[in-house]
Amino acid sequence: MYSTTYETTLKESFPELYKLERKKQCKISDRIKSGGINWEWKSSPTLTTQLIEADSLFDMVRNIQLNPRRDEWICDISSDKVFHVDVLRSKIDGRDTATPTGECLINWIHEVPLKVNCFMWRASMDRIPTATALLKRGVLIGTSICSYCESEDEDVNHVILRCPMAAKVWEWVFIWCGLPGTKFGSIGELVQFLSQWGTCPNKRKNLINICYGTAWLIWKARCDRVFKKSLTPPTIVADMVKSIVFSWIKHRRVKCNYRWAEWCINPFLCM
Repeated sequence: MYSTTYETTLKESFPELYKLERKKQCKISDRIKSGGINWEWKSSPTLTTQLIEADSLFDMVRNIQLNPRRDEWICDISSDKVFHVDVLRSKIDGRDTATPTGECLINWIHEVPLKVNCFMWRASMDRIPTATALLKRGVLIGTSICSYCESEDEDVNHVILRCPMAAKVWEWVFIWCGLPGTKFGSIGELVQFLSQWGTCPNKRKNLINICYGTAWLIWKARCDRVFKKSLTPPTIVADMVKSIVFSWIKHRRVKCNYRWAEWCINPFLCM
């Protein structure tokens, strides 16, 4: 039994009376009946400590009126008070794109592989293992300079957006999408732009797929440079974006009739 007044269990609040109780796992409803209180003690309280606890317990339960209705769970966000996943998802999607702490809220797209969604979520919080992030955690890696351009510190915004290699990939991707000249200084700006771009939900979803795939493949190219010592040209990364994102959408979207030739010209011609 639990005491809301004492913010602890009745066992802890009244240890002497608990010793007298015959059924240690009883419920409050087993003891408080419509006709009064029905205790099942081994013996009546006689010790001073027992009498003090009994008086305190009687004061606590004297005016309690138990509801005969069974306990049940109620979901306040649903009109029928029953929990529905789609209602919760609608509430989450309807939130502002930035939290009070400035953290960006990521669009979690079903067509994007989970590891890529998680990567974008971590990147938006500066939680991917860039050189500067590793040094902050005390990992000795020698230098924080970007392995591609070798001119600036490698933080998350540099490696994904500002590095000349990454910038070239984004330039070609946005030209392909019909959005030339689009640039971002941070992952947060990119995520906010994607959540508000355009008026067609399906076109916005395509652009989110493309941008998530671009960021992911730029990061993969960076990792190949660091661990395999292989240099992937921006043209190859941009071509991989086209093919891999097309594969995501083609195989994960229901009743998708996209054609590769149209996709290569412009990702919105397929719609």
